[in-house]
Amino acid sequence: MKGALKFLFLFSLIAVLAFLPTIPAQAASPGALSPEISTFIQSLLTRGGWLLLVIALDLVLGVTVALKQHVFKWSKLADFLASYGPKIIAWLGLECLGLLPPDLKLLAGIGEALGIGAYAVILLSAAGSVLGHAQALGILPVTLPGVQPTNKGK
Repeated sequence: MKGALKFLFLFSLIAVLAFLPTIPAQAASPGALSPEISTFIQSLLTRGGWLLLVIALDLVLGVTVALKQHVFKWSKLADFLASYGPKIIAWLGLECLGLLPPDLKLLAGIGEALGIGAYAVILLSAAGSVLGHAQALGILPVTLPGVQPTNKGK
């Protein structure tokens, strides 16, 4: 059952990534969305694009480290993607609080601030993981304080 859920999540993520590039074109069509929502979606897609780029880099470097250390397992790919899923959904939920009606602008402002904070935490976490993979591969010429090289053997 757990394997089926991982497969379903992985399939859903791939489907979303496949259709993500079509959203800006749909949002840009005249009369489709209000300017506020169109700006919100464009901002969300920009930040989401950067986040997906860093996560993809983390994935590629992590697989490279695992292959180099001879500990690669296919099942770990779904675990990796499943670890980011809840974080990204929580970030999107906090960001969507910005779409609340004007009566609830205080809550919307708090939600936007928390959304930016959640985005920063996810992005910095993924960047730290990328740096750890880079150290394990010997790409970084120096040891960074607080960044541990990835050891997939543990």
